[in-house]
Parts: sequence; C-alpha cells; structure tokens
Amino acid sequence: MKAELIFQNSAWLIIPCLILGGVYAFVLYQKRSSLTKNQNLFLGFLRGFISSLIAFLLINPLFQNRKSIIQKPLVVFGIDNSKSITQSNPGLENTLKQKIAKLIDDLNDKGIQAEFRDFTNKNLSSEELIDKLKFNVNSSNLSKFVSEIKNDFEGQNLTDVVILSDGIINQGFSPTNQKYPFKIHTIGVGDSSSKSDISIVGLSANKIVYLGNKFQVDVDIKAKLQSGKSTTLSISNAQGKVLDQKNVSFKSNEDLINVKFEIEASQAGKQRFKVTAKPNSGELNTINNSKDLIVDVVNGKENVLLLALSPHPDIKAIKNILDNTEQFELTVKYLSEASEADFNNLKFDLLILHQVPDQYSLASNILSKLLVQQKPT
Repeated sequence: MKAELIFQNSAWLIIPCLILGGVYAFVLYQKRSSLTKNQNLFLGFLRGFISSLIAFLLINPLFQNRKSIIQKPLVVFGIDNSKSITQSNPGLENTLKQKIAKLIDDLNDKGIQAEFRDFTNKNLSSEELIDKLKFNVNSSNLSKFVSEIKNDFEGQNLTDVVILSDGIINQGFSPTNQKYPFKIHTIGVGDSSSKSDISIVGLSANKIVYLGNKFQVDVDIKAKLQSGKSTTLSISNAQGKVLDQKNVSFKSNEDLINVKFEIEASQAGKQRFKVTAKPNSGELNTINNSKDLIVDVVNGKENVLLLALSPHPDIKAIKNILDNTEQFELTVKYLSEASEADFNNLKFDLLILHQVPDQYSLASNILSKLLVQQKPT
C-alpha cells in the first residue's frame, strides 16, 4: 500500500499559505491584557495553523492511496463433451479420462490455478470432472463457450484457454473472427473429418394461429457431401399423417436450402408437427434429420365493438378493413339508435370509440358501463 500527495497546482503555493496564516494570526492576537502570554501564543498558533490549512485545501491537493494485488495467472480448460468425440472410437473415452486425470495432477504439483468447464459452461471441480465426462451431449456451441468465458473472467488474470475438441460445431458460429484478451490453444481429438449428413438446422412458424387458417412453416435444411443427391422433406402431424412433402436437391457438398410449407390449422389447441428429411445412404447420424414444432391453434375470433355517435365515412373504412380479416368480428353500435339495454351482457375484446364521449355527454351511462369492463379501448 502506497500513499501519495499530488498537487494539481504548484507546490510552492504552500509557502504563501503559511505566510497568510501567520500574518492573520499575528494581526488578531497582539498582546491582550485579558490573556496571559502563553494563552495568547497558543491561540495565535492555533488560528494561524487552521488558516494555513484552509488556504492549503483551497489549492486543491489530492491524496492518492495505491494498493497492489497480485493475481496468479489463470488457465481455463474447455472440454467438448459431445458424442462425436468418441463416436468413431468408443475406447477413446477411457484414454481421455486417464490423460485428463494426469493433467490435473501435474497442474496441482506445479501450483497452476486452473478451472475446468464443458461447452455448456458448467464449472467442474477436478474431483468430479472425471465422473461428469460422459461424452453424450448432442450439440457443441464453441462460440458461446468462448464468449461466456470472456464475460465471466473479465477483470481477472485469465491468460490462456485450452480447448479439447474434435472441432465439429453444430450450433452457433465460428469464433475465429473474434478477438479475445487471452490466448486460445486447441487439442484435437476424435475424428474431425466431414461425414455425409443431412440435417434440419432451422424450423420456424407463428407461435399462435387461428383455427381454419393456413400458416407457413420455414425449414432450413443443411447438407454435407450430398452434391448431386436429393431427399424428400415432409411435414406430418402428431398422428403421423403426412400433410405435405417436397423433393429437395443439393447442388454442392456444403449446401443450405430454405423450404416453405403452407399447412392448415385443422385442430384447436397445442399441435405438434414434425419435419423429416429422408436419410440417404452413407449417413452416420440420422437423429438430426427430423425436428418438432409446436403451434398453439386458437379457436375463436377477437370481438371488436365500435361505438359511434352517428354514421360517418370513417366507420365504413374501419368496417371494410376488419371484415377482410378472419381474426376479428366487428359489431357497430350508434348512440342515436341504441339504448342501454342493448349493451347488457355484450361481450367484446376491444372497444373503439368514434366521436364519443361527445360535448353533451349523451353516452355517459353507456360509456361508463363499457369502460368498467377494463377492455383495451
């Protein structure tokens, strides 16, 4: 710990501060008959000291206190716990566990601070590391792993990140174009060669659709080493009935194709749909050839109540728009023709007011009865 006094102005200003305090005390404390000589000197010294101190603080000095904390270098080991590591060589699992255990012992002997994580960024202690490694995870997201390491250890002395992986990532993007404040080392294991594969990497649709309406399903299908080949892409409901299917042809060994299906919501409630790409010969992994989608099919329309003072061209325009939308059902009420009884037990989801309330408060009773329902207005 080191303390310093820093002057923002010249340090020579201390001398005028001392002179100012001395002169001020001298003028105020000349010999007084009511005080003894010692009392006069003590009070004069005290007044001069305080005056000099105030003048000194006015020149705005800074007191800086420095404290140094030495952080030991930290190393993070990231271990790819995915199935592809040991898929081509089942005996590799035990070999890797033995070598990782030896590495932990060597690091402990050398006093190196190390932390172990898998690609889900779950922190594993050295004691439980060997038991937790099963190499059974279906996905590898290297970019997310490295980015979260960067955020978690911000401000710490993280010097190196060591990644044990086969280099196969099926989620996220490549982290090679990003900059990181630490060195990244890689240990290649498993079989990193590309395999013939067809996978569904993207599946999207509206979360809520209305019964009887058609909705679109977007499918992104990715192919590796499938140039010149084709597959059949189909979408089926929870009962296994095929609703639609399309033939997809691949033009290159690294191909990504977007396919759109348009299907009808024929049943209300949460409906599960499954998109499947027919496997081709030579595919080792067929689990990624299918993906599920859940859509909430709503049975019913939104009721809209339009309350107007009198007929108006705007009302016709609103009515034409909503009548062409299957999700809404419009009811129009005019104050000149309606009574309070007409609004008893009238259910609506949205209230539109046109020239209401008016300057004569003709609709005050009806309006208060509608507003008390606290519907969007």
